[in-house]
Amino acid sequence: MKKCVLMAMASILAAVLVLSCTPGATPTAAPGAMPVSTPAPVLTSNLPSSTPQEVEWQKVVEAAKKEGKLTVYSFSFVGDLGLALSKAFKDRYGIQMELVAGSGAVFLERLKVESRAGQRVADVLEGSATNGILAKKDGLTQPFGFLPAAAETGIWLFDPRIDPDNNLIGYSPSISTTWANTKLVSPAEEPKSWRDLLAPKWKGKILVTEPDTMPLPTVYYIAFTRYMGLDDDYFRAIGKQDLIFTTTQRENDSKLIRGEAPLSFTSNLTSMSMLVAEGAPAKPLDMKEGVSGRVQTLNVVKDAAHPNAARVFINWLLSAEGQTIGARLRSTLPLRTDVQDFTPAVARVKYTKVFPLTPKDEDDNTKALRDRVVSKLWGR
Repeated sequence: MKKCVLMAMASILAAVLVLSCTPGATPTAAPGAMPVSTPAPVLTSNLPSSTPQEVEWQKVVEAAKKEGKLTVYSFSFVGDLGLALSKAFKDRYGIQMELVAGSGAVFLERLKVESRAGQRVADVLEGSATNGILAKKDGLTQPFGFLPAAAETGIWLFDPRIDPDNNLIGYSPSISTTWANTKLVSPAEEPKSWRDLLAPKWKGKILVTEPDTMPLPTVYYIAFTRYMGLDDDYFRAIGKQDLIFTTTQRENDSKLIRGEAPLSFTSNLTSMSMLVAEGAPAKPLDMKEGVSGRVQTLNVVKDAAHPNAARVFINWLLSAEGQTIGARLRSTLPLRTDVQDFTPAVARVKYTKVFPLTPKDEDDNTKALRDRVVSKLWGR
């Protein structure tokens, strides 16, 4: 009996020795015993540490949360889109956003009055690149500094960084071309070239926004003369087509879908997509000379009451989350190519050529708008 006990103890001792010498073996605590403590591992990650810009950005986010709110003057953030953006942004950062809807020209005058009175209301200005540049030229904006989302590369449809001074940044792309009312224009009748609009049958049947107050006529002028081989004589000829002038983009697009005219010379994907998604009888037309592309922009207002919240909002709108909400509710293209395209099928045209306006184009467009270049060509 004694011999058997000794043999059993020897076997247990041998098993323990084998386990303790086996590579990778982990000792197991006996039931009810305290866990075996092991030294904390030494972190040897080869991932880069946070950059000074990233560290500084975290300070901006914390300051924005303390500010707790911001006000955005916006042409585009209306209805369900505005509500969704406000809710998502508050859910993400706890910052309350107030949206004030209106036109770019009205906002510019309002900002000037606020500036003279020393009582800033708006923190962010949203609208066309033209109005963003005008706001910058009038000293109504300030640089937005480093934005992590804007620093991303290889994901943009159009480059959002259209201002070397960082006073305005693009966030939503748009393609501008002629649109047709599909109940009034058959596929066989659709213009295939910008020159087709000069045909006598279209006289008195083309909608166009006022060139002195709305940017698209001048955008076309820049794009046509620089990239599409259409000169001043073409614009003079268009001006003789008894154009139907509208004071706002919404009025222009509403007249088209109501059938008050068969064609719109100045409509774009941004303004039309939601209407088409709701069943409006309209479609964009490809033109053999090409079409123009540009971006809606955002500015931080000079001396804004909530500058950090303004920067955080702009950065968030450029993120995948912000881009997805915006594209889904506007039924349009996102600026990021890693986000789904929500453009309605009828508006998804495979354009022959798209010419995105460069920063210089946008700047020259603003100057041409102020100089009333198109109005003078049209004798207005």
